[in-house]
Amino acid sequence: MNTKTNPISPLKTQTVGLDSYERFENEVMENLNFKELQLSGSRFSSNLFKNVTFKSCVFFAGRFEDCEFVNCRFEDCKFQFFHVAQCTFSTCEFTNCTWEVSPIQQNSFNHCLMDVKTSYFLGKGQNTMEYCFSNTPVSWDSTKIIEELNIAA
Repeated sequence: MNTKTNPISPLKTQTVGLDSYERFENEVMENLNFKELQLSGSRFSSNLFKNVTFKSCVFFAGRFEDCEFVNCRFEDCKFQFFHVAQCTFSTCEFTNCTWEVSPIQQNSFNHCLMDVKTSYFLGKGQNTMEYCFSNTPVSWDSTKIIEELNIAA
C-alpha cells in the first residue's frame, strides 16, 4: 500500500492543531487513479479533484476542506478520524465506504450515487443533497434495517 503520511507524535507535539497537518492547497488533481493509497495526517484545502478514482484507499486523521470533487469515485474506501467539511461533490460515486469517527459536515452533493452507509452519515451533518441516489439494491430485509437506522437517528 502506498502511503502519503505526516505522522503526529504525541511525544513531540503537546497539542494537535491545524498546523500539524501536511497541507495541499489550491491544487488541481485530474484523471488520476489511486489504488490502496493511505493518506494520513494530510489537509486538503481548496483543491479540485476531477475524474479521480480512489479504490481501497484509507483516509486517516486528516481533512478535506473547501474542496471540489467532480466525477470522482470512492470505492471500498475507509475514512477514519477524517473530517470532510464545506466541500462540493458533483456526479461522484461512493461504493462500500466506511466512516469511523469521520464527520461529514456542511457539504453539497449533487447527482451522486452512494451506498446506504454513506447516505446515512450524510444525513447527520447538515449536508445538502440534490438528485442523489443509493446504488445498493434494496431488499425487504435491508429496507427494515434502513428504517430502523432512520428511527434511531
